[in-house]
Amino acid sequence: MDAITRITRRSFLARTATIAGGAGLTLAGGHFSSANAASPVPGDLQPDSPIAKNWENPLHMIATIESNVADSLGAPSCLERHKIYCLLLMKLIHRFWNGNKYGPFGTYPQRNKQIEYKHNSYTRYKGDLYAGPNLTIWDRYLGHNIAAMAVDRNGEIIDFEFNHNELFRSSSEHAEARLVRRLFDLTEIFDHWKTPRTSFKGLRDKARELDLTDITIYTSLESCAQCSGMMSLARVKEVVFLQFDPGAYRIGNIMYNLARKTAKSTSMSPLPIPADRVGIKYFTQLNDSYQRFLSTPPQTFFTSSDHKIKKSTDSITSFLCTDEAMDIFKKGGDEIAVMELEHPNVACSPGGWTNQMCLDHAKCFFEYADIQGFRGSPHKL
Repeated sequence: MDAITRITRRSFLARTATIAGGAGLTLAGGHFSSANAASPVPGDLQPDSPIAKNWENPLHMIATIESNVADSLGAPSCLERHKIYCLLLMKLIHRFWNGNKYGPFGTYPQRNKQIEYKHNSYTRYKGDLYAGPNLTIWDRYLGHNIAAMAVDRNGEIIDFEFNHNELFRSSSEHAEARLVRRLFDLTEIFDHWKTPRTSFKGLRDKARELDLTDITIYTSLESCAQCSGMMSLARVKEVVFLQFDPGAYRIGNIMYNLARKTAKSTSMSPLPIPADRVGIKYFTQLNDSYQRFLSTPPQTFFTSSDHKIKKSTDSITSFLCTDEAMDIFKKGGDEIAVMELEHPNVACSPGGWTNQMCLDHAKCFFEYADIQGFRGSPHKL
């Protein structure tokens, strides 16, 4: 290492150590370690606020949610209701499956089941697997096969959305973010899938309320910082997710622990619930499958038809284009058709729908989404 490199590295580490010092970290031998003396709680924080109470806690405590936090998960009937909507979300994702991350032409070695047809010079991959004579085959990439769905406290589905980063050439068009914006659009209109007018505090002839405190969002992938923040601002009650996202860094857990609702604060971050907590076996299957995807020797994910472009990636969005991921979502989606309820006549909330009503409603919603489910339009309806 030459003198200039050593000076530059030392300067960088010194600056970084100064920044890290404000976070209770020190630099020892070029590595960060926890400071022995805890930093005092800043004076602008309320002493009884969640962030003040967690100020001296190690990261693993702040990034972990106690297993007994979600009271509703203790009721078997509520677990069953969550399971209904998780399986429906899997069915919706498989229905609109599109793994064409780099377009429908070229070669995707891990997507042989999704080939539409082959020619000597090129291969074309399916977009909408179930497109019929009355439906459109979408050549445009719909978005990593990541979707989110909102359900009210009674069990009625409000709407759902897809990730559309590629379609809008934006890294912020995540499913949950688009869904929250869509829900607020729905406060200004009436449509077939609006909540019954008597559902919210007995108000009649009114649009939806402007906060989502009684809404559960089901999403296929653990929420990122952007989406967790938007759901927090919207006062979403809870978010159930089908797979961990290493790139989310447990930010949903951290926000929940540090922005939990208190007697003096109306701020609230949604409670993140891994789907295995509600009995979804596909949660483990998706996570294990992604780990296998990461552990296999590096291989080309995509090659263009002219062989000029090659893409190798281990991203989770690439995994969610593969045949293996598609098969898992298909199994989950197929399960809802043969689902036998253990608590068909039980409702999870006073005056809410029974689980049998929720299951019937979920099947009916899929029929609607089968025709009207494309969600690539701009946010305003």
